[in-house]
Amino acid sequence: PPNPVTLTSIVSGWENLRKRANVLMVLDTSGSMGDPVSGTGSNRLDLAREAAAQAIDRLADDDILTLWAFSTPLDGSTTPYRVLVPAGPVASIRESYLRQVDALYADGGTALYATTRQAVKSVQSSFDPTKSNAVVLLTDGRNEYPQDNSLTNLVKDLDIEDTSRQVRVFPIAYGADADLDALREIAEATDGRAYDAS
Repeated sequence: PPNPVTLTSIVSGWENLRKRANVLMVLDTSGSMGDPVSGTGSNRLDLAREAAAQAIDRLADDDILTLWAFSTPLDGSTTPYRVLVPAGPVASIRESYLRQVDALYADGGTALYATTRQAVKSVQSSFDPTKSNAVVLLTDGRNEYPQDNSLTNLVKDLDIEDTSRQVRVFPIAYGADADLDALREIAEATDGRAYDAS
């Protein structure tokens, strides 16, 4: 095995050596995210806020980050997602990102498929072949948006032929009500991976 000096060098050099990222973070703010999580004294959204705040510390200053929240359309909006922080280098959007994460509130239903489709399209529009282009999607539910309710159509849209321009989706199932099977299908269609946060 490598000696301790070599291992220390590898770990400390990782940040400079790894491929940079172009990431769209999408957080579910549907009403069920206000449900309490037993044994924590917090609700699901509180814990999601905490995780999203910690996530930014895992990125480099020159990684590109965007923040969306989604539910079903609220306050007369025609879209189920809201762009809270436009794409920018982590160093320049950090304060705005943390402020917006802290201000999230739970309301509405879960427009999972429509939001996922648009999130991938958004990252495709700013695709950078020198970066890892991805959508990180945290949700506690299943699709509740009749205007876009076909998982089959979504998977077909996400499974593109030109894999050199693939935007990977990494869904995180947050709670027992999350549709983990659907999230796995979404991830597999994009060469991503679904995670169960429980």
